[in-house]
Amino acid sequence: MVCRSITGATLAFERQRLRGALKRPLVEFVHADRGIGLMLDGVGADISKATARVAASRKDYAKAAVLARMPSTNVLIEPAKHVIHAFLEEGNWRAAADIAKKHDPRRKKLIAGFDDDRAKQYVDLYVHLAFAAAYAGDDSAAITFLDQAEGVDRTEGDRDEDGLPGSLWFLRHYTYLAGAREGLLPRRYLHLLGPKLYFL
Repeated sequence: MVCRSITGATLAFERQRLRGALKRPLVEFVHADRGIGLMLDGVGADISKATARVAASRKDYAKAAVLARMPSTNVLIEPAKHVIHAFLEEGNWRAAADIAKKHDPRRKKLIAGFDDDRAKQYVDLYVHLAFAAAYAGDDSAAITFLDQAEGVDRTEGDRDEDGLPGSLWFLRHYTYLAGAREGLLPRRYLHLLGPKLYFL
């Protein structure tokens, strides 16, 4: 049996071969007021999502880690997000959390012309992880993730005119997790009460 190591070059070649079989026109995105002009590559996004889903479904953690580090020529395509999303859809919150630790949204380069929502992206991600862990029955991890999200929201998040954090959903989130922990709220309903996944 011959084992082949997964490298960025190997994945890039596989993506290029798949791209040749897919045809979709580029979409130009222009925001004149902010001076933003981008060409959106739908095929690139589809390939990134598809390869992430395959790695997640096969529990191929080595390949998933490589995919998350893949460079992107489109600022709106973030491979790490696709890998995290794929693991969450597979119910594998631990693998999603491992990728999230290595790809903190707050460390990303700010895209010129866009609002700085990196702290909000972190908060949203860790709220998702909290609900995924609670759904799977790990209440300790769920509270840890929610505490991390609440801490960043409190210290780095946007403020309203009264100086309060922009997100006021945490009391509700803590209540849902407490209900699941105490057996008052069936865990199977948590995915209906938590935030929806919105990854690009």
